[in-house]
Amino acid sequence: YGNFDFTLRSDARRFECGSYNIPGILALGASLDLLLEIGIPTIWSRIQALTTLLADGLLKKGYHVVSPRTSESESSGILSFTSPTLPQPAIVKQLEDQKIIIVERERRLRAAPHFYQNESHIHALLSALPSH
Repeated sequence: YGNFDFTLRSDARRFECGSYNIPGILALGASLDLLLEIGIPTIWSRIQALTTLLADGLLKKGYHVVSPRTSESESSGILSFTSPTLPQPAIVKQLEDQKIIIVERERRLRAAPHFYQNESHIHALLSALPSH
């Protein structure tokens, strides 16, 4: 904090100013500690269970699941799906009105359940989605 030389540097470092985000750094450390305490395998198992529950429910309601679901090495915590009859933006808006947030990416609906959510969140989403 004691360097009061205000000469601009000749490279991109001229745009580095201010101080470190100490609260953010501390929060990041606490977040990493929590993730490591729970364990990445436990987190991944939970995410897989939630996305499977969601994918099964979507298929029952007539949606097309775009995300790979046949191989664990190809799956992720992001589930992309489409409606065969309804416009994606209208579905996003309808859910937003119910305080359920999903997004549209590349003309697909996208949900990303995470380990801190539970089955009731998935059931609420499925209940709020229009059927086909």
